[in-house]
Amino acid sequence: MIPDLFSKYPIPEKLPDEMEATIKELSQGATKKVYLEKVFHLLGDRHRGHRFNVASHFCLLWKMDLGWLWKRRGYFHCTQLNYLLRVMLVRSDLFTENEVELKWSQVLFLTPHRYLRVRMSQDTYINADLWAYRFGMPLGQYAYGFKSGSLRQVR
Repeated sequence: MIPDLFSKYPIPEKLPDEMEATIKELSQGATKKVYLEKVFHLLGDRHRGHRFNVASHFCLLWKMDLGWLWKRRGYFHCTQLNYLLRVMLVRSDLFTENEVELKWSQVLFLTPHRYLRVRMSQDTYINADLWAYRFGMPLGQYAYGFKSGSLRQVR
């Protein structure tokens, strides 16, 4: 089985109970921007990307079970981090599926990398790259080329 890295994984009807409660708690009374910031930092503090774990954790690319992803802490591939973020945005009812776009870049000009571009209004977007968050890349920026944050994790 080859992971489909080029399209959106479906969002399941039933989410893990703890994830559902977290979405409800964070979205209550929040604007799109405030909710995106809260979810970005929550997931960024729980999980991390890493440049050299891509090859050593290659088998994790097949793990897209939302229950397993939600319970686990630590390293994830950019595809899994984006899946968690997209699920939390869309299931909050503050964002539609069409407002959360998958985007691609190349890190160090070798490695394909995926991040999200989130529509905030008719003509405003914010890039969200959870994989690069621990390397010091804030919400609004994404990793590409040699611009992928600090050489070591800073968060």
